[in-house]
Amino acid sequence: MQAVGPTAPPKKIFALNFFAAIAIAEGLRPLLKKKGGNCVVTSSNSITNATVKRDWVDKLSNVADENATMEFAGHIPPDKTPSCYSSSKHALARWVRRVSSSWAADGLRINAVAPGNTTTPMTKGMTEKQMDAALLIPIPTRYGRKEFLDASEIANAMVFLLSPLASGINGVILFVDGGIDALLRSERF
Repeated sequence: MQAVGPTAPPKKIFALNFFAAIAIAEGLRPLLKKKGGNCVVTSSNSITNATVKRDWVDKLSNVADENATMEFAGHIPPDKTPSCYSSSKHALARWVRRVSSSWAADGLRINAVAPGNTTTPMTKGMTEKQMDAALLIPIPTRYGRKEFLDASEIANAMVFLLSPLASGINGVILFVDGGIDALLRSERF
């Protein structure tokens, strides 16, 4: 499954970035329980972003009626799709925090990785102007260089969270963003 970015239609953003991610995690849960595995989902460092709409996060987080949520998404104006993206990722992070204790009761751990701007097929097609906008706040570990994080940096964090080395970590949103979250929210953790 490939997630979609902030310019996709709202229904597609919510369907893939939130509902499908949860369906896959929950679908794998019985197998993970049987095999003693763990789960990591991908959130985004945009979860702290000003475009997050708290009421949309609440609507997604209270997933009692997925159809009603998707109906709501059909009425979101196209200029609000960046808010859909950050809100879907925030809701997924909230879901991880909410279910982590029930997963732990089954002997499982669930965590999320919140990557910053990362070189992916989605970002490789960005124009120079889009790249400049994305790097308006430079990634602290990349000062002086116009570059995103490498996908392997995100993968390494996921490998760690899935490993026995992280056996005491559950319900965590791990920011792998080169220090952007710490730069922007140094007093909140």
